[in-house]
Amino acid sequence: MSILLIYLIKASITLASLYLVFWLFLRKDTFHQLKRFVLLANLTLSLGLPLLDIAPLQLNLEKTNYTPLTQDTAPVSRFAFADSQPATPATHNFAYWMETAYLLYLAVVLFLLARFGIQLFSVYKLIRNANVISQYPFVLASSTKTDSPFSFFRYLILNPEPYESDALWQIIQHEQVHIAGYHTLDRLLSEVYTIFFWFNPFAWLHRNLVKLNLEYIADQSVLKTGFSVENYQSNLLRLTLPERNFMITNNFNQSGLLKRIRMMNKSASPLTFRLKFALVLPVLTGCILLFHGTQAKKIENQILSLSRKIILPEQPVTPSTSIQVRAVTGIIKDADRDTPLSGVHIQVKGQATSTQSDASGKFSINVNEKDKILVFQLENFNTTEMAITPQAGMIVLLKLTDTPIAKSARATLSGEVQINAHNLTAFPDGNTGITGRKIVIKSDSTDSPDHKILYLVDGKVVDKAQLNKIKGEEIASINVYKDINSLRKFGAEDKKGVIEFKLKK
Repeated sequence: MSILLIYLIKASITLASLYLVFWLFLRKDTFHQLKRFVLLANLTLSLGLPLLDIAPLQLNLEKTNYTPLTQDTAPVSRFAFADSQPATPATHNFAYWMETAYLLYLAVVLFLLARFGIQLFSVYKLIRNANVISQYPFVLASSTKTDSPFSFFRYLILNPEPYESDALWQIIQHEQVHIAGYHTLDRLLSEVYTIFFWFNPFAWLHRNLVKLNLEYIADQSVLKTGFSVENYQSNLLRLTLPERNFMITNNFNQSGLLKRIRMMNKSASPLTFRLKFALVLPVLTGCILLFHGTQAKKIENQILSLSRKIILPEQPVTPSTSIQVRAVTGIIKDADRDTPLSGVHIQVKGQATSTQSDASGKFSINVNEKDKILVFQLENFNTTEMAITPQAGMIVLLKLTDTPIAKSARATLSGEVQINAHNLTAFPDGNTGITGRKIVIKSDSTDSPDHKILYLVDGKVVDKAQLNKIKGEEIASINVYKDINSLRKFGAEDKKGVIEFKLKK
């Protein structure tokens, strides 16, 4: 929002400067075609010149370090701020007015766009219902629904009944100049520009200059064909009627009638007057220096810095003071063996903030002053809750759960361990009878890798890949052997152990 605001301000300043130069030094000259080019250039430059500084603004935005507040932190007031300082009433007021101004800008733009669309549709409807008289070199059509002749791209719409032949021919010649010069494009461009810069009075004044200069061009071209100035002006005055007029069309007897008559009576401007058009260059240079100046950059950065710190909440929140966030660290160990536990899930109770312990059992998690309890969870271990302490370096001990699978995983496997299938329901993450569940048994000892274990299913030797295809509901019992007699019985003296699965019949 802040970058859009800065862009709109810069574009408005540029257009205002260019408009003032044109109005003070160029508007009375008779170089109407050159003036048309300058007026179109004014719109283009006002849109393009501010963009020269947008890229550095975006780079500055990325380099700014700030920590946005999320739903995991404590509630704040209507706006959260990236720094740790409490929000001031002035900052809240600035944020409120920024948001209000942005919504107002969008509302007016949408209204003007809707009105513009309605006018386009009205012109289209009028052209569609008109009676075509001629189609070359432009489409000439008559309609009783308009009192004022107008042109729109290749279409000239008029009601020929009220006009004498001489006046009618002048009208056609006048509008033909608009059609041949594609003047409708100038009108549409200035209208669209005014819609998006409706708050800038110079945009509306500039639009009127564009419209009036197009009429100067048409009048000048008609008079060059040999029409009498007095007769042409007389027809303009006589044809001034209360009429239905579209802002986006070129109308014969509108757009500053008295100014047009005065311009027709002016002598042609000397060619040396064209040098005045070079006055635009100092204005452009001044705008560039203004936008890149130290004081302007300072104000601009203040707006960006303040607006970047404002973060709208994602859910209704309640008033609160500033939030202090700190890191809680510690280590998690096996309560029975006093060895570090990795992969433990640590979560702030009642919040979404979470982390995991590393390979050495250590962890670090950010909490705020309202967080009281941490929850520790690991498969085959009891879930543990501990209060957050002010001291650093928490020591968390997790105890093994009292289930057959967990006990067998901890067993030394010096003899035989038997697990009945009905006891598998005690497995904390198990759902017996669900297709696709797998039984995995492994020791945490470093001297018993999988390739040193012999797997048997109903007396047949299988590899680990075949074993993993067995579903939990198919198993009747599991026997684990590691004594030397059992290994000899199965011919597995070179193995560390034997795990025998018996399936249900």
